[in-house]
Amino acid sequence: MTADQQEPDQNQAQRFAAFLRSLHRPTPPNAPSNPFRGVPLHRRAAFIEERIQRLEQKTNLMTPAIKHV
Repeated sequence: MTADQQEPDQNQAQRFAAFLRSLHRPTPPNAPSNPFRGVPLHRRAAFIEERIQRLEQKTNLMTPAIKHV
């Protein structure tokens, strides 16, 4: 059975929480800036729409349900 099909036991939940906490740390002062992260989503909308259109042309991955989301 895969992990998404059962409740985690307490030990697993604590490990998962520790993992999530480790991801949410401030970046170090010398970290390079990323122009795509931390920007308002409306500034990324045109890029995402272009990629969705490309996927629609090349694959059948863009279902109506995915487009609705």
